[in-house]
Amino acid sequence: MICPASKPPIRQLCKTLARNRKLDKVTATLGSAGAPSDFNLGAGLSSGIPIVTLPVKIHLQNPFLGPKCYIGTNANPIVLHPENATNPVVNSEAFDGDGTPDPTGVMFAIFSNGGTQQDTSFSVPAATGCGKHGKLDGPINLKGGLPAPAGKNSLVLTNASAFLAGLGDPSAAAPNAGVDLSKFWHSAIIK
Repeated sequence: MICPASKPPIRQLCKTLARNRKLDKVTATLGSAGAPSDFNLGAGLSSGIPIVTLPVKIHLQNPFLGPKCYIGTNANPIVLHPENATNPVVNSEAFDGDGTPDPTGVMFAIFSNGGTQQDTSFSVPAATGCGKHGKLDGPINLKGGLPAPAGKNSLVLTNASAFLAGLGDPSAAAPNAGVDLSKFWHSAIIK
């Protein structure tokens, strides 16, 4: 937390807060600020191309900040465009509808693990709704350097994974390909 030291009563309050870690701690939680869009499968298998557009917001939580303290909103989100920093190691496998690996199975998966994704193209809006009537917006924005224009921010996701599964031969399952995919998806993928 930010504590001004110019006024004795506030300075004393800050000292009290500094001794109480629960009151001095701020938890930041990243959440959705809208639907992902612009998914590009080819970008997920290569590098240097945005994979998806993700609108997000950060909820700042502390007893003094109140329940509506956010960096970004649904109307003014942080918009991320992660891309692979290097070409990922891509693997594939076929499996049966129950998830059992089988080279002749009806399902297939393409996946990569352990990659690094990044984005340096996003801007970050100012914090809003912090403290009673937003009175802590200014100190939080000052401390965080917000709003921050594109090029001043960096996101690095280590050990990133990508996974895509589907029917190996959808035409063979016609006209029930959607029914089969749903049935197999729930038994093989969602365990």
